[in-house]
Parts: sequence; C-alpha cells; structure tokens
Amino acid sequence: MLVIANGAPKSGSTWLFNIVQNLHTFSQVPEDYLLDRTNPNSEIVYERLEEFLANVDYGANDYLLKNHFGKAHQRDALLGAPDVLVINIKRELKDAVVSAYYYNMKLSGKKRTFDNYYWKEGRFLADQIRRYHRVWEEKPSSRVLLLSYERLKQNTVSEIMGIARFLGLSCSEAEAQAVIDATSMEKLRDKYDDGGEIKFFRKGQVGDWENHFSARQLADIEMIEQCGLENASIGRRALAKGLALAQR
Repeated sequence: MLVIANGAPKSGSTWLFNIVQNLHTFSQVPEDYLLDRTNPNSEIVYERLEEFLANVDYGANDYLLKNHFGKAHQRDALLGAPDVLVINIKRELKDAVVSAYYYNMKLSGKKRTFDNYYWKEGRFLADQIRRYHRVWEEKPSSRVLLLSYERLKQNTVSEIMGIARFLGLSCSEAEAQAVIDATSMEKLRDKYDDGGEIKFFRKGQVGDWENHFSARQLADIEMIEQCGLENASIGRRALAKGLALAQR
C-alpha cells in the first residue's frame, strides 16, 4: 500500500502526514527518491513520481509520502496505479494564505506587512491553491479521501478514526487520542526543530485570517476563489473603471 498525505501548500499536510505515520508502521522510503534526506517528511522528488510507482514494491511494503501533488498528470499517475490511497486536506483559503505569510517571513528572515505580502505573493498563492483543488475535483475517486482542516481541528478523534477506516486500519477512541498526543503542536515543534521567532507550527488557528485581511483583500480573494486570478483581476479593473466613471 502506498499512502499519499497530500495537500495544497500551507493546508495542514505536515500535520496530516504525522497523524497517518502514527496510525501504522510504514517502511522507509528509498533515499534515492527523497527530495531532502534531512527532512522528517518522506517527500519524494516530484519528477520521479512515475519512476517511484514503477520501481518501488509498495504492494509488498507499505509506504507513506508527504507531497503536494497537484498536477493532472500526477493525479492520473497515482489513480492509475494499484494499491495507492490519497488523502487530500483542504483548508480555508484565507487561513492558508495567512499561514504562508508567516512561513515566508520565517524563510526570508525579514519582516513585512501582510498587505505587502498579499498583493505581491499571497493572491497568486491563493490561485495556485484553487487550481490544485480543481485538479482533484475533476476526477473523484473512492481511493481519494478529502479532509477538512477545520473538521480535523474541531472533531479530531472522529476524523482520525475516519482516516484509519479509509486506510483499512482499526482505531479506537483511545488509540486516536494517543495519536493526538503524539502530534500535538509541542511535539511537532520538537520534531521539526522549530526554532526562531516565527514558528513553522505557529498557531494552526481556524479563522486567524480575520486578524489580517482588509475589506479590499477579502473582496479580491473571494473573487479569486470564485473565478480565478485572471478573471478576478479583470473584474477588479472593470469595477475600478466603473467607479471612476460614475464619479465624473
């Protein structure tokens, strides 16, 4: 069995990976395929996915990957192979952008305003995440489980038990609680050596976007979510032009 802990950027896929990792014993992914051998996540080189599917015996051994497979050809390769199960996690788009904002500052070591990040990078990430989910929505499959980050936060025990059922594993409430304890914010920060002023696992809070988005940014991202970045930009320009004409 090959299990993919999948998700768009900053949607909770690392947390999901650790939950699944604590539900079952998986074999070590061959190092030659790993994107970064020092990273605790078993993330493989994206360009080698089809090679991995063809050459690694995941029928005899169970493997767990944590990747962001969001291209149509990646989806088709995974769903076209036997014994592959994909768990996609979806998060409120605005919260994902806020999470990416802090991660960006952590990587760069430079502070910037959310307004600066949103207009230069955040809205493009929002469109990337939208397109990622559209790829998977185009081909629903019984071998793909779609998780909600918000439900996972609010009903963690029942959601973990649901993940286990999807994987064909048994999991009691007590076992689910043990997984929760093993994947707490503190444990994950320790595992990922999360030092520095800005944490990789910062809050994980649902609705934190309300503390960051202006009305203008909110209108923009909602338009992106509905019709995509290009159409949203056209719509914003048309609206601005219409307002300017009305004020003459």
